[in-house]
Amino acid sequence: MTSEKSCACCQATLTSVQIARELTFCSKSCAIRSRSARFRGEMCEADGCERYALARGYCGKHYQRLRSTGKATAAEPWRDQTEEERFWSKVSIGAPNECWEWQGERNNKGYGRFAIYDHPKRTRRLAHRYALATTTTVDACQLVLHACDNPPCCNPNHLRVGTQLENMRDALAKGRMNMSGLELAPSRGTTKPERARIRAAMKGTP
Repeated sequence: MTSEKSCACCQATLTSVQIARELTFCSKSCAIRSRSARFRGEMCEADGCERYALARGYCGKHYQRLRSTGKATAAEPWRDQTEEERFWSKVSIGAPNECWEWQGERNNKGYGRFAIYDHPKRTRRLAHRYALATTTTVDACQLVLHACDNPPCCNPNHLRVGTQLENMRDALAKGRMNMSGLELAPSRGTTKPERARIRAAMKGTP
């Protein structure tokens, strides 16, 4: 009686015919897979890379970089960083109660802008919203208010989720809205010139 024997790759039981022929693998695909670096447990030789090696000791990304530039490592360090690591590398982190100002690109109101590479598109998010999203379950598209009134600040301790109404009331209470020359709107709504003055007064508020 022939004893049972398992495939060296998938551990499936070999048939009596395969055992009689002294085969090691149950199929051709298992034989091919056994020659891969993943099966052998070989990792990419690039520093910090946790992918399996595919060619010349490198993973697909670092091998293509080696072919095109002659070097497996990136010229720009941010290329090997995760999205979150790249974000916090642009923030000047201080004490927990201090403002952590954004050091990258800012819009005309002083708020930081962070690029997200969601291939094939590149989108931008406000830095303070992204900062709160990395530490909580808040979505990076939600409205986030500053307790410190410092637009480039990305300290999660200074940020909270709010509504546009809360934002306007906070700006009015702290004198960040220029309400000069405005009159109370009538109960039936505002006129077109009044709405234009309101938009002009609110321009520049977060």
